[in-house]
Amino acid sequence: FAYFAETEYQPRRWLDIFLNVSGHTAYRGWISAEDDLKVAIPYQNSWAISPGVEMIITPRLWVRERVSFTVAGRNYDAPLSFETSVIYNLFPFR
Repeated sequence: FAYFAETEYQPRRWLDIFLNVSGHTAYRGWISAEDDLKVAIPYQNSWAISPGVEMIITPRLWVRERVSFTVAGRNYDAPLSFETSVIYNLFPFR
């Protein structure tokens, strides 16, 4: 089971602030390991938040920054990730 929710706030025409909450739960499954062995997946869950900002440089060029970190979980790695996206819009809508 996986979930995802995002809320956004735009204080200026060129600036968008957002917060993403996501997570997942996995159990009662298996994965294939080397030598075709089935390895049981233990109960796993995680809950992460990702605050970020999007800046509209021009109607065609956007820059999006986000940091993501896990705040709770069980039997799961807690990654810290940084994401930068440069978006070029071929079809600007005004």
